[in-house]
Amino acid sequence: MSLNSTELLDQFILESRECLERVGQRLLDVEKAPQDTDLLNDLFRQVHTLKGNCGLFEFKALELVVHAGEDVLDRIRNGRLSYSASIADALLEAMDYTASLIDVIETEGALPDGTQDRARLLAAALRDNISEPVTAPSPEQLPASRTSATLAAPHWSTRLHAQWQQPGRVLVRYVPEVTCFFKGEDPWHLARATPGLLHLSVQPNTP
Repeated sequence: MSLNSTELLDQFILESRECLERVGQRLLDVEKAPQDTDLLNDLFRQVHTLKGNCGLFEFKALELVVHAGEDVLDRIRNGRLSYSASIADALLEAMDYTASLIDVIETEGALPDGTQDRARLLAAALRDNISEPVTAPSPEQLPASRTSATLAAPHWSTRLHAQWQQPGRVLVRYVPEVTCFFKGEDPWHLARATPGLLHLSVQPNTP
């Protein structure tokens, strides 16, 4: 490891600990005042900063946990999710594990195998709070105008090869937010990480 990369890692560890200390305090503050938007926004910013710093290194387990926490907090501060005791517990446990990973990184300079298993569990516990079950209506519940003929694949899917339009395929259209990069999101990486991905086609929003 070169001197510059060593200094960069040291800076990452220092800033991560500062963020985690602020996160811990803000979690206590938000627990007392869950409707305080200033506290929620500051909590989100700290976690967002921590996730952005993770992107500088290949610390996948660390990024996995912090990214899940960021997504939950983003929905809370935007009013799409209510802060609850279960969310508070999941965030606290995730941040405690994050702090332990920072300690390992400082000692070892890397994360050992196996850390992603625990990270996946913690990330899943966080994302359980933002996942909503989708129940498809039965045919008799559909309005008369929505017959099976009108439930065909969307027009944009016609550009795909016939083999990707077979029954049983799941077609997803993902349009990134305009401000996604400012939020530290990578649309290309997110699209490629889709589980069971068979085909990916990218189109520009504007010419």
